[in-house]
Amino acid sequence: MNRIHLVLLILFAVISGCDHGFEPPERGKISGTIIFKGKWPPAEEVRALYFGAAPFTPCSVDDIVARFSEVALSNDLNASGTGIEEATFSISDVNPAVYVYSGVYLQYGPTVLEIKPVGVFSENNGAFIVSSGQTTEIDLTVDFDQLPPFPPASCSP
Repeated sequence: MNRIHLVLLILFAVISGCDHGFEPPERGKISGTIIFKGKWPPAEEVRALYFGAAPFTPCSVDDIVARFSEVALSNDLNASGTGIEEATFSISDVNPAVYVYSGVYLQYGPTVLEIKPVGVFSENNGAFIVSSGQTTEIDLTVDFDQLPPFPPASCSP
């Protein structure tokens, strides 16, 4: 009889410890403002401009492509053309996670492989958290006269 009580007690503890069952956690959001400084590249070199947040540090464009499903990506920020001074973005349906490499990416060619970061979020060493059901605000500056290195220094052997 004691063994049955112990099994029931363990079963009860396990069941009561589950708050959502098999449901995934509620998604979060990222929104923010981007300030643009410096001389814009020629219009023909700016196919699209996106804000992207990654829970990993990409050491090549191949890293971004291989793990693309993990990247939270905005719509095109440059819909009004080059030369804008400020853009806002909002990304909903974002996985709750710690994002460690985020910034503005310029697509300079017709394929997704032709991208480069032109501005990187650097507060808190570039890391921020997207929590379940919450909106995380990100503000950063893109200085076209001082582009960030890519790959980042943390990728060096």
